[in-house]
Amino acid sequence: MASERLQFVGVLLLSGVLFTASMGLGGSPAADEPDPKELVRDAVESTDTKSIEGVRTEVFQRDDQFEMATVAVTRQSPTRSRIEVLKSIENDERSDLTVINGSTTWRYFQDEQRAVRKQSDQAIGGTTHSFQGLTRTLLEQYQATYVGTDTVENRSTHVVELEPPEDPELALSLDVQAGSEAYEFELEEASEERWFVTQETLWIDTETAYPVKQRIEWTDQEGNVVASNIRTYHELTVGAKIDAEEAFEFDPPERAEVTGRSLPETHNYSTFEAATDAAGFSFPEPALPSGYELERATVQTLDEHQGLMLTYTTDGSTITVHASEGTTKGDGDRIVDTEIGDVNATLLSVDDRVSLAWDCSALSYRVSGVHDVDALASIADSIGCESSTSGDARPSGSIWVGPASP
Repeated sequence: MASERLQFVGVLLLSGVLFTASMGLGGSPAADEPDPKELVRDAVESTDTKSIEGVRTEVFQRDDQFEMATVAVTRQSPTRSRIEVLKSIENDERSDLTVINGSTTWRYFQDEQRAVRKQSDQAIGGTTHSFQGLTRTLLEQYQATYVGTDTVENRSTHVVELEPPEDPELALSLDVQAGSEAYEFELEEASEERWFVTQETLWIDTETAYPVKQRIEWTDQEGNVVASNIRTYHELTVGAKIDAEEAFEFDPPERAEVTGRSLPETHNYSTFEAATDAAGFSFPEPALPSGYELERATVQTLDEHQGLMLTYTTDGSTITVHASEGTTKGDGDRIVDTEIGDVNATLLSVDDRVSLAWDCSALSYRVSGVHDVDALASIADSIGCESSTSGDARPSGSIWVGPASP
């Protein structure tokens, strides 16, 4: 049930996310009040690292347009989520079930008996992740104000408001810190009509630091309120124990019409060595930041091309490393900078993620995950340009991504 208008909303929600993550320019809090910037920082950290299960109500209003949905949410990390619609109003084209598992998204429309599979070259962030932001996303233009306390679904919460300075037409960007460098990623315009976030309100659980309610309000260039969105959690369990295979694997019903790209042949392995043996090519095992462990190694074969994806996780944060013989350029990639690190990687921006990509002989590589270019460069340099493969050499300077990865 994902109509164009809902896709439009989704892009706008991403704008709202960036303000959620901003720490503002608000004045110093009173001695007996918590620092609103610290509260928001903790809330963003909580959404990035804590798994959840619960029910969420989403309400979107624009002029005479009203949409509401109650959904069951299961989320283990920013790129693993399951959202099932329990009830909806004026939302007929939204999918009944959306499952995101790494770079694979399934959308199932029950009435139509139709399943749509979307494959990306990198892990995909779900709407929960997009709405609530990234830990390292900082927008210094917005003010953070502590409003007080409130009760939401029997939870004690801190209420924080984020508001812009008087000038609503700020040049918005996502600053990704890399040592002394700052890379700016332009926000995509949702349409020719420009909207501005004029207020973001968060109700942050005092016990778990999880934002159990959020409200975003937009205005147009003239300052008229044009839309609002409210999300409220019910029956929420923060830090839930989740069976990943049961929650994030989706097999379409036999009678369902399946559309999307051809499915690659996929095999999962528990070790780096077993995966490279199966892939038929090898390269140095990447060195990850402290705390990250290999969750799975996936080898895929599509149209005679081999691809390998390594997924590393720690406390809900995910870093993926791709190596591929594929010859398909990434759709939507925006080149931000070049010649990063010892491997002369290219810094890419797509959706709300950043990646480093480089070529070496017959293989291409891509490292994605954290918004820390120095960390990504360190991983890339640990792999370097030493590979063993029987494929033909690939011309330097081009960016290649392999077969789609799960």
